[in-house]
Amino acid sequence: MKKTSGEILIPLVFCRAALTVCLFGLIPGCLELSVRDRLVATAQQNERATSVAGQPPAIEKSDQSQTQQLLPYRQLEREITTETHNYQIEAKSGHYLRILFEAWGLNLTIEIQDPSGQLQTRSYSFPDEPTPVSFIAKADGTYEVQIRATAPQTGTGRYAILIDEIRKQASGDDERVLAEQALTSAEQLRADYKIPSYEKAIQQYQQAKAHAQMANDRMLEEVAVKNIGEVYESLNRNSNALAY
Repeated sequence: MKKTSGEILIPLVFCRAALTVCLFGLIPGCLELSVRDRLVATAQQNERATSVAGQPPAIEKSDQSQTQQLLPYRQLEREITTETHNYQIEAKSGHYLRILFEAWGLNLTIEIQDPSGQLQTRSYSFPDEPTPVSFIAKADGTYEVQIRATAPQTGTGRYAILIDEIRKQASGDDERVLAEQALTSAEQLRADYKIPSYEKAIQQYQQAKAHAQMANDRMLEEVAVKNIGEVYESLNRNSNALAY
């Protein structure tokens, strides 16, 4: 199904086979959740004041070149070519934030810098593959978010970005961040399409699995396990693949 501007889908997880899940078990039996469904379900669960239960949240389109403020639970959708898009997030020390990010047409890089200008985290988004990007704020202040095409590339792409969660840090969040980072590294290695890179990707997926288990995050664990099996298949090591 072709995604249109009014029907942007950003599932909570990412994997090469377009895995779809029911987020937090809020909607049993679902096959796919849009950002609107995600926000409505979360609002019903957590009574968030920024989203009215039963009504779709606003989806903002923007073509402005200046730095923009990213607000929780409000999706932005933009086109991008060779320029860098800049955003800001206000966060307090000890808060956990998760961004959902999905790109089409170009491979994009997303970087987050802390209030002192130090790199907080970096992630990569492949076309048509949604990516969660989490971090834990270490200081109060403004966090800078930069999105740009991963060089070298030409043409026009499109992406959607959303602050999916912002709250005080809880047990397991550190491991959850590490799991996401390991999954991102594994995807980068897989994109190299070389046997040594596949072997390294398996190691990264194994690390992601271990971190997800420590965080008690079954969803990220399942993503890691599924992708381990897929890489073993790519290596024609079917006996290993069957174990996953």
